[in-house]
Amino acid sequence: MPSDIARIQKQQTKSGATIYVVKWRTPDGADRTKGGFSTRKAANAYATKVEAGKLRGVEFDPRQAASPSAKRQRHGSRAGTT
Repeated sequence: MPSDIARIQKQQTKSGATIYVVKWRTPDGADRTKGGFSTRKAANAYATKVEAGKLRGVEFDPRQAASPSAKRQRHGSRAGTT
């Protein structure tokens, strides 16, 4: 289950169908939302991706599907080591 980094909200559409929306905040404080998940399990999987990116220091941008919007920081080159 996701922690307080991302949260899942259950909503009803006008037709009465249930959908789930994932909400989270970026490091700069902006709110992000990705919705339209038909199951809580699918929303939870997406929330887990968002949280994993934040823990790695990579901002997750839903407009770019599964691609992170920021490049990973490199921790130095290991070239030349044995």
